[in-house]
Amino acid sequence: MLDILVQEENERESGETGPCMEYLLHHKILEALYTLGKADCPPGMKQQVLAFYTKLLGRIRQPLLPHINVHRPVQKLIRLCGEVLATPTENEEIQFLCIVCAKLKQDPYLVNFFLERLDTSDYFY
Repeated sequence: MLDILVQEENERESGETGPCMEYLLHHKILEALYTLGKADCPPGMKQQVLAFYTKLLGRIRQPLLPHINVHRPVQKLIRLCGEVLATPTENEEIQFLCIVCAKLKQDPYLVNFFLERLDTSDYFY
């Protein structure tokens, strides 16, 4: 799937979204992958999902994180990272988090998608 998306992007003008990427974005494919990764079903799926997200964010040049169907599952995957210490997916988790940080460094405004709103009423009695 990733190879098709990269090839499609290379064949198009800069910034133009092709039909495969449109399908990925509009049919919540990344959300489905997150769900499979969270369940780690079949076993090893979490590792595969993390690797796919890492490669997708790293190899696609167009900005994906502003899309709600990308940043929401990325947020969920970030929360999933580190839940279990010394997990077999630790390397993939680190690589995934590094590519997300690299994307945020490129476009700092994207950090707003990853900051959770605090309800100040929780802090007052």
